[in-house]
Amino acid sequence: MADKLAVLQAQRDRFLAFSFAAADLLLEVDSVDGIAYASGATMKLLGREATDLQGGSFLDTVAPTDRALVKAAVRDMGPGKRLPTLNVQLAHGNGALRAWVNGYRMPMADGRAYIAMSTAERFRQRVPQDGARDGQSGLLDGEALTQALARAVESGATENGREMLTLLEVEGLDGLGQRLAPAAFQNLMSEIGGFLRLQSGGRDLAGRLGESRFGVVHEGGDGRSIEARIAQMTRDADPDGNGLSVVATDMAMDAPALTPAEAARAVIHTLKQFEKLGAKGVPNGDLASAFHDLLNGTIAKLADFKQILSQNAIDLVYQPIVGLNDGQLHHYELLARFRDGRKTFEYINFGESMGMNAQLDLLVTRRAIEDLTTDFDGTKLSLAVNLSGNSLQDAGFTQTLLELLRDHGKLSGHLLFEVTESAEINDLAGVNEVLQDIRAMGFEVCLDDFGAGAASFQYLQALNVDFVKIDGAYVHRLADSARDRHMLAAITAMCADLKVGVIAEMVETEEQVRLLRELGATHAQGYLFGKPAAEPAGVERRTAGRVGRRSGARELWA
Repeated sequence: MADKLAVLQAQRDRFLAFSFAAADLLLEVDSVDGIAYASGATMKLLGREATDLQGGSFLDTVAPTDRALVKAAVRDMGPGKRLPTLNVQLAHGNGALRAWVNGYRMPMADGRAYIAMSTAERFRQRVPQDGARDGQSGLLDGEALTQALARAVESGATENGREMLTLLEVEGLDGLGQRLAPAAFQNLMSEIGGFLRLQSGGRDLAGRLGESRFGVVHEGGDGRSIEARIAQMTRDADPDGNGLSVVATDMAMDAPALTPAEAARAVIHTLKQFEKLGAKGVPNGDLASAFHDLLNGTIAKLADFKQILSQNAIDLVYQPIVGLNDGQLHHYELLARFRDGRKTFEYINFGESMGMNAQLDLLVTRRAIEDLTTDFDGTKLSLAVNLSGNSLQDAGFTQTLLELLRDHGKLSGHLLFEVTESAEINDLAGVNEVLQDIRAMGFEVCLDDFGAGAASFQYLQALNVDFVKIDGAYVHRLADSARDRHMLAAITAMCADLKVGVIAEMVETEEQVRLLRELGATHAQGYLFGKPAAEPAGVERRTAGRVGRRSGARELWA
């Protein structure tokens, strides 16, 4: 008897150890969501003793914003089924904590469920960054949904080939809200929100895109079952029992000739456009056609962008930058121009949103190296190439760039890099490491468009650079605005203390030159010294003979 008892105790201890190896808190929940048993880190996760939890509601352990999600998930967990892994906010007495929740419902008649909770900090890599939420449904708002989807793309979580985006239009939802009591309408919205979040498999890729529009990314199948379930919810809530018409539009997160990541980014870009449309922007209220038209346009433009890069169909132009103290040419900024009437600024912004600018930046860098090592080899030509913040956060791009520079170390002093603010830099420390590797090889670095974005001073604090380029808006107002002169004076003084050169752009008059000299700027760029031109003025191209100076351009000034 003693041996059997020892075996049973060993089995109990073994299963308990298995449980706590993956979880911090174990709950036994009865068929009406009451807590029958609790064990583990109850104080840490919920701020209460285990004995205080028994007899209470399991749903009360979850913060109100996530209760509808958990309720929907538990309701769908039939006998012998698992609870899909959920990331939820807990109702902690001293503040909200997040946890991963798993569960299993026993197949016996009493239908008890066994819930395991694990603190999110143990799985920080998997925890989604919370975004702004709709107050009624608990769903992410449109911008937060696109950001969450972008993070999923970056992590590879959407690249299994089975992803589907379903957009839903719940026609007349605002009218139903007026007919229902506020509490009843809130309950309906919570149910819709919880159900949609559950469809995304606990990844929180569900959002409210407008008053009556919703979107959810889920695996496999179409949106008809989702459409039917939400329509039933509205019938159950409607005092007349009629409910509302729900229209679902499905879009597979893949497309011909696009990689899964490119297809997902196309959807993200389209979602952003779609959210801005509003109800008036959808012709005849046709949600499906409006979204498909936008997405098809995005895919076509992306295919065009890829073809441009693959064919190297980019023209480059040169704009001079001179020293303000000696009037001598310092270097040329190398600027990309898209051919056949395409608007360069529009395409660069599009490429940024699609994560394609690393390819563009690499193409221009290779062209600059080709210029300096072939056509202008042996001259004193120096070139500056723009690098997107996104590119500098792309490990593949930075590895290739550094290898290129190591292979062409003789170009140090003749090749510069301008870090643009067209994309937000999230990993400042990582980008600074890359920039210091570049500078250690003798290539100078400039922080572009300084003062144009809110993050400029944060960037200058975190990134060690050789130059900053002042946004042209300050220079444009320089002669007429004492405020802008004071701002520029402060910037140039700070840069002087940091031993960082200051390049002023959009310089068009001699009066601006005089003021910039007085304020301490070191270099200038603008139409006064030359517009972007197909050839660098006054520098001989070995393969084309002597190039004449472009009419109206000034190579240098005194």
